[in-house]
Amino acid sequence: MPQKFIERLKTIDELIVLKATGNPEQFALKLDVSESTLYALLKVLKNPEAPVKYDNKRGYYFYKEKETI
Repeated sequence: MPQKFIERLKTIDELIVLKATGNPEQFALKLDVSESTLYALLKVLKNPEAPVKYDNKRGYYFYKEKETI
């Protein structure tokens, strides 16, 4: 993978962990990408190990905790 792509994913992860993403428009601006590119990058992260969710009420992305039985 290109280094710039990996760095963007790291930045996305850091902002999500810090709950500092803001809404999709703000998040895209922080990454200097379009919203459509942001969604494509988030799609890479959205998997069972890193379930990325958006909180409409608070206006930021977060990692959903794994559910335990």
